[in-house]
Amino acid sequence: MDSNNIEFLQPDDFNNLKRFNETCEDSQDYDVPKEKMHRLAKLGVVRRHSRNYYSITSFGMYVLNQGDELYKLPLKTQSDYDAEFRFNLANKI
Repeated sequence: MDSNNIEFLQPDDFNNLKRFNETCEDSQDYDVPKEKMHRLAKLGVVRRHSRNYYSITSFGMYVLNQGDELYKLPLKTQSDYDAEFRFNLANKI
């Protein structure tokens, strides 16, 4: 982790989030233990949709990618980006 990044998570939690993200990017089944996934959900970096189905939240992606230009504060949802795009497009006409 970059020294300029804020450590939102404890090292073990960060490593579990990172591992979960790696398995998501490779379209694999995740191998992070169930109790660790529950903990990540309580911390707000993943969302539990059903018994064994999780996804990474916007906050979780920010935690993983703090130095990336795509992940800036304040965090936005896809709907926010879509509305901003439509607004900018309408103003060009």
